[in-house]
Amino acid sequence: MQKTTRYRIPQTVPLREIVRELRGHYSLKRDKKQRAHFSFFDTFDWRLFRAGFQLVRTGEWILLQKREDGSTVETISCQVENSPKFWWEFPPGDCREKLGSLLDVRALLKLVTVEEDFDHFRILNRDRKTVLHVFAGSVHLIEQESRQRICEEVRVAALRGYQQEAGELEKFLRSLGCLPAKKTILNEALEISGYQPGRYSSKLDIQLTPEITLGQAGVKIFTYLA
Repeated sequence: MQKTTRYRIPQTVPLREIVRELRGHYSLKRDKKQRAHFSFFDTFDWRLFRAGFQLVRTGEWILLQKREDGSTVETISCQVENSPKFWWEFPPGDCREKLGSLLDVRALLKLVTVEEDFDHFRILNRDRKTVLHVFAGSVHLIEQESRQRICEEVRVAALRGYQQEAGELEKFLRSLGCLPAKKTILNEALEISGYQPGRYSSKLDIQLTPEITLGQAGVKIFTYLA
């Protein structure tokens, strides 16, 4: 399956209208509904964001992704009750090594959590073969007891060899007012929550390692400030 492309549904157009139009224009087969929560993590000084990455946890899975297009660098299974705070708490592997080079000794903080609720359809050709996967649904920001809608979207994932069908579907979606999304879900969730990515930065450029004691770290910091 190719990269998923996101199309934003205008606020003036009900989601059910888009689905009805798709049903009238294509042969759709409903698949399993998808609902999940995604929590995004970064350091206080936006180490991952600045480097072009995002760290996402959904259930027991942790994904290190490229921030701009959401493509996954590595997916790891994390069998822990709580999310790891430091890179050395992650299972050994490429993800841990990459996080180590980016985070240094900084702790990961949970920034935002979103809920995605999508209906999954498969578009079939005349031979009843699946050529496209289509997801239509909503994304909400979850904050304590509140639930605020971020957007409604159609997401399209083309199977290899069916780029032409994906292009035709894009034209159809554009005719309904659904345009490619310009912002990532993370960026929109951060904006709604009042975050300004990159606003804070570390004032101390001190090389600390996990092996040193708290006292040794204190000496290095005080020496730096002296």
